[in-house]
Amino acid sequence: MRIDNFKILLTFRLSGLRTRRIFTPYGEVIIGRKGRDTFSATICFKSLELAAKRLKYKLQKQNFIIYEKVSEPSEIVEIPKITLCTPEQFIEYFKSRFKFAVSVQEILEYDITERFMDSFEDKREALAILNSMYLLYLYREFPEVFIHTKDSRMRMELEPDIPMLEEVKNMGYAFSHPKTKHPKVRMNYLNDDGREIARNVFVHRLKNSERQLKNLIEKTGRRKVFLIALGTLKKGEMSLDIREPVYLPLRDESVQTIIPKLYLSDETLFKELRDVQSPLQLISRFLTTFVIYDDAISFFRELEKIGLAIKVRIFSKWGVEVGEIYRAPPELAEYLMDVCYFDISDDLVKEFMNNFSNLFLQSVGGVAGERMLNELFMGIDMELVEFTEKNSNIRLAELIAEVLGV
Repeated sequence: MRIDNFKILLTFRLSGLRTRRIFTPYGEVIIGRKGRDTFSATICFKSLELAAKRLKYKLQKQNFIIYEKVSEPSEIVEIPKITLCTPEQFIEYFKSRFKFAVSVQEILEYDITERFMDSFEDKREALAILNSMYLLYLYREFPEVFIHTKDSRMRMELEPDIPMLEEVKNMGYAFSHPKTKHPKVRMNYLNDDGREIARNVFVHRLKNSERQLKNLIEKTGRRKVFLIALGTLKKGEMSLDIREPVYLPLRDESVQTIIPKLYLSDETLFKELRDVQSPLQLISRFLTTFVIYDDAISFFRELEKIGLAIKVRIFSKWGVEVGEIYRAPPELAEYLMDVCYFDISDDLVKEFMNNFSNLFLQSVGGVAGERMLNELFMGIDMELVEFTEKNSNIRLAELIAEVLGV
């Protein structure tokens, strides 16, 4: 794909639009506004249906799916407000409408990391700084701890996971500030410009690792990869908490092997579901957390080997290390969902949610459980189902097996 979200943003900004990135359960959408005119755009590698789901999350007056395989602009029949177009057609439309001088080819060939590299005489130093920016993008925040005495302030050196952090800050691509009233700890973050460069570093890594990633997808199974990607996608990251495995990954999942995993559910782990925004995302998060967790850990471990994910330390607001987590760029989740998308019928989703509700109330009973469940359903804009069966684990396992395609 010759276009990425940065080039969509660039096209919108050259057109004089106010822009922002909108998070959806299926990946980011770029929004642009000028007066009463509003636009949205997203990129499609393979699945037009998933791209349409992404745009439908917050439709604007004009919406674009950018797809390499289109010869002429056309309306997607099922969703009249969405236009399908190639990268050239997308940029040409805005160039013609808003009369900016930059050519289509200049936008398509613009590479933010190449521009960054060109500003350095020492290319090795430039690569080291780019790598540190990418690491900070994966970490999201990285602490520096200070010891305060009456007369001095001394910084404690943490293990340098981000070796060129100070250089990144000195160049104006990152900043730090305390998260508590007593600033013994300052957290470091990339600013908007730093994040755009780090995203482009990922784009290059993805291109260089595409063949290895394809092999990993085939090894893991496309359905599992889609569920893991959607289940681990959160705002600003693709992440999976690292905990002790309970079961070895099983390549021959069946109802009998799934049922024991459903008893892992408890109130603590159900907190993993609280930020989900769609029924499909809830199903994917539930399966990733409880049923195929060990497959997900194995998948992230392999992603780390090819440089697309990393195991990072988690820090409290006081700078204390509290655990480890696998993280990858949210753009990776978008790509994996796109190339591995499969459809789950509405009837299956409804029956799954019915049986899931019963399992939830087995784990978190009483009024508190019903309130938590009601809040969960409100978050995914779905009416609370009536739960009548006291023990529906066998049926839930059967539905999970159907989702997994076994």
